[in-house]
Amino acid sequence: MVNGAGWGLAAILALSVTAAARGDAGLELELAPQLSAPARAALRQRLDRIERTPRFDLVAPVAGADALAERLLAWAAGREIDADVKVHARLAALVAALPDWPDRLALQRKAEQVMPPGGDAAARVAWFDAHPPVTGLGRLRLGEALMTLGREAEAVAQLRAGWRSAWSEAAEEKRLLKAYGAWLRPEDHAARFAFLLEWRGYTAARRMLRLLAKDQRLLAEARLALRSFAGDVDARVAAVPAALKQDAGLVLDRAYWRRQKNLDEAARAMLAQPIDPMTLQRPEEWWRERHVHARALLREGKPAAAYAMAAGHGLRPTADGNARSDRVRMAYAEAEWLAGWIALRFTDQPARAQEHFARLYDAVTTATSRSRAAYWLGRAALALGDQAAAQTWFARAADDRQRYYGQLAAERLGEGVGPPPAPAVVVTAQARDAFLAREDV
Repeated sequence: MVNGAGWGLAAILALSVTAAARGDAGLELELAPQLSAPARAALRQRLDRIERTPRFDLVAPVAGADALAERLLAWAAGREIDADVKVHARLAALVAALPDWPDRLALQRKAEQVMPPGGDAAARVAWFDAHPPVTGLGRLRLGEALMTLGREAEAVAQLRAGWRSAWSEAAEEKRLLKAYGAWLRPEDHAARFAFLLEWRGYTAARRMLRLLAKDQRLLAEARLALRSFAGDVDARVAAVPAALKQDAGLVLDRAYWRRQKNLDEAARAMLAQPIDPMTLQRPEEWWRERHVHARALLREGKPAAAYAMAAGHGLRPTADGNARSDRVRMAYAEAEWLAGWIALRFTDQPARAQEHFARLYDAVTTATSRSRAAYWLGRAALALGDQAAAQTWFARAADDRQRYYGQLAAERLGEGVGPPPAPAVVVTAQARDAFLAREDV
């Protein structure tokens, strides 16, 4: 344990890696002060080499240091190393060995991306039992292992989910289709096309065309034409069957195409259609397009239209805990704040503003975002003449005076800024002992 400074070696290394990556000469932390000066110098030198050229062969015992230092070097190398099938075993071992360390999910994501097919199926399933897959390719590899073990129903579920959300090269796609294509449905192929297109994997998306049913292929060809600004885009869009004309992805692509062609009114008419953006692979892209127009409408002196554009975002936050839900939650928070701000400051609708800010407050989790939402709820309450509610919300926002909106709220309360209050967190002896027992502290 690091002597008395309160910094674990892992934390110091993490900051050192970050500082080195930024070239931040101003951040000088004493690395592992419990080590001798020569051991400390050797450890820093090894860390610098890993930062410049991340390789696992640089991870080795350091004279005068303990085994923890070697694990920390491995962790640093894993964070920085380029993903390659040759390093998969080391990455997978790191994920298993360091379950509570920083960036574990990033390490697991990298390990899954270079996980080769085949191998010991039982061992692979056991690894995924301990570390549920976080990427499409991870789900595919788990599905393959389950199929090898004869657990077909579980395997098919993972293979379908993975096929819908995995990046892979043409040769790997061909292998997967040959081995498991019989279990993949037309809707799985359509979902994979949408995933690849919306993440701008256009070459891979084109490879999917031959696998799509006719109507879905016509839709896909229209979306590709819109994305590439092809000369035959009008004909491609016209060829889409009527039942698919309201596909959320197609509507989004048409709105984007029109905006890029400076056809703003036509783009806004497209965005006004009753589309559920949650059916998109990336619902936040729907908000991004509406956000551009909402800001533009404000600049054009059309606040009512700007409010309608922001308020009609259609997003719904979820608590799935995955990257998609995190992106949606961030977009939802941005949309609700903008709608509330326009309602309060431009259209004289404080009651509606209050509704938007309340939804914002309920949706966010970080201290900064909750402080911002509480501050604007206070402002909306003031506009409604409710002094008591305003004081309550400003007080809640001012609980976090280290942040901008907490300081604004404190000024509204006439309290000034000053130093932040002592945190009212009670740490039990059990929690403290568990924390201090961690090897990275």
